[in-house]
Formats: sequence, C-alpha cells, structure tokens
Amino acid sequence: MTDTVTTWGMTLQAAGCPKCGHTYLVPQNRINDTCPNCFAAKLSPQGARLRPEPPELVAPFNVSSTQVENALTQWLEKVWLRPSELNTQTLRSRLRKTYIPMFLVDGNVNGAWQAQAGYDYQVVSSQENFSSGQWKTQQITKTRIRWEPRAGTLEREYENIAVPATEDHDSLMTALGDYKIAAAQPYSVEALTDSSVRVPTLTPESAWSFAQSGFNHFAANDCQTASDAQHIEEFNFNGDYQNLNWTQLLLPVYTTAYKDDDGKIHRVMINGQNGHINGKLRASPKTAWLWAGIIAASAFGCFVVTLLTGLIGLAVPPVFLIAAVLFVVSLIIAVVALVPLMWAWNFNSKNK
Repeated sequence: MTDTVTTWGMTLQAAGCPKCGHTYLVPQNRINDTCPNCFAAKLSPQGARLRPEPPELVAPFNVSSTQVENALTQWLEKVWLRPSELNTQTLRSRLRKTYIPMFLVDGNVNGAWQAQAGYDYQVVSSQENFSSGQWKTQQITKTRIRWEPRAGTLEREYENIAVPATEDHDSLMTALGDYKIAAAQPYSVEALTDSSVRVPTLTPESAWSFAQSGFNHFAANDCQTASDAQHIEEFNFNGDYQNLNWTQLLLPVYTTAYKDDDGKIHRVMINGQNGHINGKLRASPKTAWLWAGIIAASAFGCFVVTLLTGLIGLAVPPVFLIAAVLFVVSLIIAVVALVPLMWAWNFNSKNK
C-alpha cells in the first residue's frame, strides 16, 4: 500500500472520499478539495495501491471551460422553473477537471486458431408481378454468406489494447459517450494542471479478461484478413499471451453539481473531449408554487376589481358588461396559476 506517487513528474497524494468511496490522485495543495464525484464530502489522505509508472497517453481537454459554460447555458434552457442552484454561475464555480483511468496493454500473441470464415456471394432470382393488366418479371439479387472452417497459427504483437481500469467504466462511457482514443497524446506533467486522477479500482489481474478479449478481437480481425473473408465467427484461439506490459490512459471529464429544493445533490458530467453533457435536470416545485401564488394573487386582484365594477354597474347598468368580461379574465388567470405546478410535476416525473 502506498499513498503518494512521485514518478509522474510531480508529487501526487492519494485522497479518498468518505461518502462515495472514490479515491483520487491530487496535488498536495488540493487534498481537502470537495469530492469531484459526489460533491457531498471533502477528500482526505488515505492509503491506496498505486501504479508507480506515469500514464503512457492522455486524451486532452479539447473543450475549454468557457465552451463548457456556454454548453451548460444551452442545456439549462430545457428547464423553465429551476432550483436556486441550477444556474450557469453555480455550475461553473464548482467545475472540476478529472481523469478517468484505463489500462493500456501491450503483448505478443502466439498459438493456433480456428474459426468459421464467411464469404459473401450473390444469388439471382426472379419474381413475377401482375401490373397494368399484364405479368412482369423482376430480377432480384440477394447477398448470402457461405461459411467455411478455417484454421492456422498466429504470431502477432499488439500494442495499446484499451482495457477498463474501474468497475463502473461501462456506465461512465454510457453516460459520457465515446472517446477518440486515437487522439490521445503522450503524457506530460502539464496535462494534470488543476486536475485530479481517479485511482483504478481494478488490478491488471482482475482486468485480464477484458485484455484477453481485446487481444482476441484484433487477432480475429487479422485472421479474417488472412483468410480473405468478409466475416468471421466462432473464433477460438489456443496459445500464449507473452511479454505483457501494462500502462495507463487517461480520459478527460468535467464534473460539477447542484442541489435541488430538497437539498439532494445532483452530479453533472461533461465529456472533456467532445462536450457531451450528462446529468439529471430537476424543476423546482418551490419556484412553481411561487409563480402559482403570484398568478393566483393576480386572479384574486382581478376578481376584486370585478366585484367593484359590478357594484358600479348597479348604478350604471352598461358597466355590468365590463364586470362580466373581468370575471371571465379572473377565471382564466386562476386556471393559468395551475400551469407552473403541473409543468414542474410533469417535468420531474419524466426525469426521475
């Protein structure tokens, strides 16, 4: 167990969140920062099993904080009645730059393989159609696949097989969208400026099944090419994976958060490469009740004017017509007072 790493070109301290359990590598002057995952507690120093070597590749933050702010402003336009903290300024002030780790695995694949190779071929048939009082023949061409067994030996070296390093990697990628790993750049200390790095929750041993699947995927593609086939299925490899070398790849993500009317914290994540926003938007029932009250007060005021106008109409009968119109208007305003409440309820129901 180690709690610091000094081989990344700077000293980084492992700091964990007592609320959500996430652990991050942070500069020592940011150990007591608010957790960039749950925003519900402060980080504190803790022991962690850290890999000593620096990351091999880092996908840079292509989206600037200003671009994030503009994107958040557009995102918030979906909500008419918002909690007090759901605004661009608050989200911008809490914005954190973090990195999601992945493993990169290099290795040699040597052994025997067998698979079903698929070859496309076309079948021409005809179809008779009765149209305009006569039969017409239409030629139809269909593409089918001919499957043939293939086998051989494979000796290949593969580099930078990307493998999850955290147990929640799939859910994070679903939320954030795809990253272009090919755009990653060699690691530099500058990449970590004002950033934290999440500590992997998986070890190379526990992530090996993902790495093996990755090696087999590339091996199957090579065997398909060697067989001159358009498809390959039931690929089976029997051999060794040698000279394995594990490093890390870092993927950029912005995180921020806001509290709803009940004080519940909602995290918002932004893909640092393409700006995709993931988060739960909540309408504010309190704000809805405030607007409903204002509108209802207006309806009541209109009704009072209606009564006064009706009294005048006792002396001046034509004024009764004005009172009738005002009465209808007050009813309409009273109905409109329900709109904010119904909208907020409907919005939150759709975004549970």
